Amino acid sequence: MSQTTFTVDRDQLQVRISRTFNAPRARLWDAMTDAKQIPNWWGPAKYHVTVEQHDFRVGGKWRYISKDADGREDAFHGEFKEIDPPTKAVQTFVYEGIPNPDSHTITDHLTLTEVGNGKTRMDVVSQFNVIEDLDGMVGSGMEGGATEGYERLAKLVEAD
Repeated sequence: MSQTTFTVDRDQLQVRISRTFNAPRARLWDAMTDAKQIPNWWGPAKYHVTVEQHDFRVGGKWRYISKDADGREDAFHGEFKEIDPPTKAVQTFVYEGIPNPDSHTITDHLTLTEVGNGKTRMDVVSQFNVIEDLDGMVGSGMEGGATEGYERLAKLVEAD
């Protein structure tokens, strides 16, 4: 089983997440970009994810809602900025549960690279604008949530 690496670079205001999946790039791309598949892997399994909006095109908007067993909801939204199937996607990411959420926008850069034998390396770079936002996201459990989500994604795309 591949391990998800999570690296915080405070000087560059970045979080870098990498993982190699035992799956072809096209299968991984489809799972990561298809609104019907996103609830099957996005975030920790304890949350039910609803894809409220997913207009997967440059300039298109997205919005997902995570709901826990007690009914507490957290919403996230953004805009797709660049799409180059099946290699690259750039999108903004906003957590709606903080004051003035749109002033805390993160830009996520996804790259999928074929590494041979049907395997694909995923690299995600989250670019923050200020150190307080980076520290807030990391402190909120970003690493655990991302790691569990990518474990779930691996089960989805690596299944025969």
